[in-house]
Amino acid sequence: MTAACAAVVLRSGMALLALRAGKWEFPEGAIAAGETPAAAACRILREAFGIEAAVGSELMRVTGAEGERIAVLVTGFTGELKPARHDTTLWVEARRLLEKDLAPSTLPIAEVVAAHRRRSRYKGTHPRSFGEKYKELEGDPEAMAKAAARGSTPAGAHISIMVPEVLASLAPLAGATVLDCTLGWGGHAAELARLAGPAGTVIGLDRDGEELARTEARLRGQGLKITARRSDYAGAAQVLDSLGIPAV
Repeated sequence: MTAACAAVVLRSGMALLALRAGKWEFPEGAIAAGETPAAAACRILREAFGIEAAVGSELMRVTGAEGERIAVLVTGFTGELKPARHDTTLWVEARRLLEKDLAPSTLPIAEVVAAHRRRSRYKGTHPRSFGEKYKELEGDPEAMAKAAARGSTPAGAHISIMVPEVLASLAPLAGATVLDCTLGWGGHAAELARLAGPAGTVIGLDRDGEELARTEARLRGQGLKITARRSDYAGAAQVLDSLGIPAV
């Protein structure tokens, strides 16, 4: 299945669109073999507009008939926009993206970007609550991308560590049955599910029922196959037995 990358360039609440074949789109292109989505976003913007981009975090993944499309947030760039593949470019208020005649591949990504609302910046010098201090808690993609670009973890988010090392130690994973005893935010489980594929099984355990439900919904929303159960290490054998799985 072909993987493509869409570069979502945000600046002060404005999003960059490019016109091609009469439709507005986020700059996009195929991800080359061995290339990360972030590297692909930088290359696409360099080739399409002659700019050097500062890439933030991954925004979302969309799977369709043409394959998987990965949206990557871009927090800034240097250079002048000079379209090489598009007719022209346009900066649009993120909340008004859906007013444009968008390409089908851009529409689901634009819906997510447009749905976020930037909250008013806290004017004082002594925030009285966590929410007043961190805009990331409102789900603002630009604020989250800027925090990630600084090397910080956006407030209210989680960045999984040592994911490549974990995947390498468990390879090969295609068709495998994997048990994640600390599902949490689901960062490791998501990558395990992608590599295990449709023939594989990923079971995630967590003692926090509320977080478990949110993580399961988020991963399933990405089209990933995941079985979530409220339990811990001590209950792992019982969970596997209830699922008819003799061992992992």
